[in-house]
Amino acid sequence: MKARQFIYLIIATLTAFILVSLTTHKEKKFYYAFDKKTLLVPQNNTMLIKFTKGFNKSKAELFLRETDSDISIKWIDPLVSEISTDSSKSAENLRMKLMQQKDVSSCQPLYRLQDGLEMGITNEILVKFLPGVTEKEQKILQERFGTTIVKTTKIYQKLIVPQNADALDIANKYYETGLVEFSTPNFISKGKYFQIIPNDTYFNYQFDLNNTGQTINDGHRGTPDADIDAPEAWEITTGNSNVVIAVLDQGVTSNHPDLPNTRQVRLNGSNFGDGNPDDPSPTGNNNHGNACAGVIAATMNNNQGIVGIAPDCKIMPIRLPENFNPEIIADAIEFAVDNGADILSNSWGFSTSDPNAHPVIVSAIQYAVNHNRVVIFAAGNNAIHVQNNNGFVQFPANVNINGVITVGASDRYDKQADYSPTSNLIDIVAPSHKAYPCYIPGETLEMWSIDIPGSSGYNSWHMSGNCNNPPYGEVLPSWGTNYLSYTGRFGGTSHSCPVVAGVAALVLSINPDLTYMDVFNILTSTADKVGGYIYTNGRSSELGDGRVNAYNALEAVLPYISTSSSLVCTSGATFTLNDRPSGTTVNWTHSSNLVYVSGQGTDNYMVKATTWASDSGWVQASISGDFGNINIRKDDFWVGKPGQPITDPSGYPTYQMTLGQIKTIRVVSAPGNPYGYIWNITGSITKLSGGGTQCTVEATTTGWGNFYVNSINECGTSVTGGGSVNVSSGGGGGLLLSPNPADNILTVEINNNKTPDNLNNIDSKTSELRVYDKMMNLKMKKTFKGRKTQINVRNLKQGVYILQIISGNKNYKKEILVSHH
Repeated sequence: MKARQFIYLIIATLTAFILVSLTTHKEKKFYYAFDKKTLLVPQNNTMLIKFTKGFNKSKAELFLRETDSDISIKWIDPLVSEISTDSSKSAENLRMKLMQQKDVSSCQPLYRLQDGLEMGITNEILVKFLPGVTEKEQKILQERFGTTIVKTTKIYQKLIVPQNADALDIANKYYETGLVEFSTPNFISKGKYFQIIPNDTYFNYQFDLNNTGQTINDGHRGTPDADIDAPEAWEITTGNSNVVIAVLDQGVTSNHPDLPNTRQVRLNGSNFGDGNPDDPSPTGNNNHGNACAGVIAATMNNNQGIVGIAPDCKIMPIRLPENFNPEIIADAIEFAVDNGADILSNSWGFSTSDPNAHPVIVSAIQYAVNHNRVVIFAAGNNAIHVQNNNGFVQFPANVNINGVITVGASDRYDKQADYSPTSNLIDIVAPSHKAYPCYIPGETLEMWSIDIPGSSGYNSWHMSGNCNNPPYGEVLPSWGTNYLSYTGRFGGTSHSCPVVAGVAALVLSINPDLTYMDVFNILTSTADKVGGYIYTNGRSSELGDGRVNAYNALEAVLPYISTSSSLVCTSGATFTLNDRPSGTTVNWTHSSNLVYVSGQGTDNYMVKATTWASDSGWVQASISGDFGNINIRKDDFWVGKPGQPITDPSGYPTYQMTLGQIKTIRVVSAPGNPYGYIWNITGSITKLSGGGTQCTVEATTTGWGNFYVNSINECGTSVTGGGSVNVSSGGGGGLLLSPNPADNILTVEINNNKTPDNLNNIDSKTSELRVYDKMMNLKMKKTFKGRKTQINVRNLKQGVYILQIISGNKNYKKEILVSHH
């Protein structure tokens, strides 16, 4: 007990509220990972803001931008945003202003562990108390720090700290009391599924696929996660060999080391330029078509080169001449459609903003979409934003045909690339290089793809001129297997367009039955709204619907499992697999508390609960097709009778009560979708009211009492939960109340049989009656003579009140329950 009292003494000296620290970021920050102090590294120009429920998001973003015009805003969830500014000083000024806003719950710097993992903090902490720590001890901490319990599980409690308090400091103070097993902020720390990281030599330079902030060309580094989440998408599929992407461009090398002819659809008549009409290979240094094709489908895991976004799909090379006219384009589009291309990738255009500049091309594009082909165009590279030139979307990317995908470019920071047009015609963007060296010194082409093998193409670099940086003759890469078959100097919206084409190919790999409009809607609706731009009705003029995200797109197109009930009993339930692609097979498995009934191999799978089941369950559909194997799992349902209802986190509690006291016992956890509860009371307590998740009892005699509760769902009745009550004398034993609970008139009587002898003359005495709420606010008082009186509680709100009678030198108290029907 002395140790515990010492702990109380420490707690009593702490400040009631821990305000946000105004010390500099040079102060070392840490949290307790159990008994180990783990250092946190603050990101001085980045912070997390948590808003209160019901805040106005548009007004909040407007306030942030008016406060700091260069701010970057990224929404982590509906209430939490990540804010980045140009400097730590700007961040601190913004933080001080935010702390004065009534709809801001917390504003904390973003932290990282020393190995780089982000550790964001809001206004929540997670605590697990040691065995034997009483409810009273917990409440002392809550009162001292102003914390509020918002969730209790068998493993932890989640607490909310006061507005603008420092959740990190409070969590640490909780741990330092010695009463907890752990106490940490409820960190926002993004986990990732284990990813497929290919062994291709130059993959780490392909930041568009996986941006970790790694060093890429010219010593540049980007923003982590400013990418399309390709490794996460590859966990689902790396493509389907039946999906064909036509690349209408300068041709593709036959049997390229990273794109062999087994993954090309090389057709007679596919060369619309000079030379052999049946050979769509590039000539001279014209590597543009190779570069586009490699972005889409370069081979994965061959220990050389790069990796394409859809490496198991096929490329249909269609070679255009160096100077093409509208007739040739129309013929090439028709050729691609008639020969079965599913997607047409076009990284070219004409320097005009007229959407009908060449009607024959418009008609050819219409022919493609009429035949359900996905058509994708690069928007062009004519903007110079550093010179306030917004550029324009070039023809035919600007064509007025619904469902044609117009692609702009983002950069390694998830910002609009300097050359990418600002226009409401932009549908989506994909990563590419940041800027051209004439306009932003130090910037140049930095995207990786395949090249014409040997000295032709982009490696070595053959262009010259004042603004052509890299220098003439540069070799990049200059190492690795077949290194002259690759280039690190591609870019522009020409690169962004095949990125989107590759993602579209992955989507069609999962479900080839989708229409071109389905693909358009999936890509645009799942794009990441990055860059901190203003998205009106989901779109911005800078990035359209946002930066393409391959993983999100595949998640949206995956089949899903539905069921008519979130509860499975012994009568059984059917799980339905929706949107399974044609030509695939399915095999079902399930948790051990389920029994198979029917439907294996079909889209409707029926199972039933075992007779002993009382737990959560799962079913899984394993789908096999040309794209590989996909596992779809559903685990948000309960099997069998409900779980044991818990009335206290400690399990089976024992409560201390005094004679006449009223207590409401609540169920804090009742798994299994119960629709009702059964309460039973024995011993020294009686039931005043009870139903649903709570029961109100009164201590009527000294000694021990018990309460029991069972929950009920459609499958049956749970095992019994409950606890005990130990009633001691004192409190309101000298008062009789009738009725209790009361709705209208309450009769109060001083019980002479339970009071000392000096009350024999009570009938002639004047007494005062007072009624207080639980916060000891006086709600009612009256004087009366004798031992008996009545009061009307009709105007009191429902709840528990304290009734006090002062009679001479005696003071009587008892709790009353007001319950209006």
